[in-house]
Amino acid sequence: MLEWIGLALGVAGLTPSVVIAVDQMRARLPLRRILQLRSKQGVEILVTTSGSGVSDVGPPEGPRAKRDLVPSGDLAGVVEICSMLARVYPRKAFVITPSSRTQEDRRRDQILIGGPVHNRYSARIVCGRMSEATPETPIVFDADNRYVKVGDRQLGPGLDLKFDDDIPRTEYSIVILTGIRRYGTSQRVVITGGMTTYGTHAASHFIAHELARFVASRRLGSAPNVCILLKAALVNGQPYDIDVLHHIPIAHLGTWS
Repeated sequence: MLEWIGLALGVAGLTPSVVIAVDQMRARLPLRRILQLRSKQGVEILVTTSGSGVSDVGPPEGPRAKRDLVPSGDLAGVVEICSMLARVYPRKAFVITPSSRTQEDRRRDQILIGGPVHNRYSARIVCGRMSEATPETPIVFDADNRYVKVGDRQLGPGLDLKFDDDIPRTEYSIVILTGIRRYGTSQRVVITGGMTTYGTHAASHFIAHELARFVASRRLGSAPNVCILLKAALVNGQPYDIDVLHHIPIAHLGTWS
């Protein structure tokens, strides 16, 4: 009898842990189905950098270190994405690479943080200049001219970001989920980009906290290849309210070399 009582108490003690584990798995599954980051080598987060010259620190006659800085909103976007990955893929390794160039590491899935004007990798997927677009170009995100085209939806040029003390109060961003096949290997690629660095933060926040709900509401299914246009209200540079203005399906990208 005592053995059965002990077993019952043990099972009862495990129940809360089991419930928590099940709840955690249920929370992870929707984003896993959407992102489909399957590479066994993990995820590489590529964040745009901007050069700021050469460091003043060092011996007078010796070489100095080149300084590449990450814009504040892009850095905040990295934090949002890392937090999401740790929650949704707790056993998957990820690395952060400060770079705006196309990476040759095709072993990992990739998340690009930064729009096509400043990030040359993003510019291979998204047209970043009005002058380079044709009527058939499906996506144009020109931060210089404050112009966006996503399918049949166009905004700008000259979008008013309502700057206050050099910080926008309104932002426009894009989120792209797609795939690339390079050198015989398929990669899942996610892009976030804003008109400014604050918009990039808003797009990353959307992925981490609102993407799953949006995909479910539009019934986009598993691993959608999609471009999503966002408008965000900012308070002190932080995303406060993010709305989806438009979205279009996009083709799985072809072979790169």
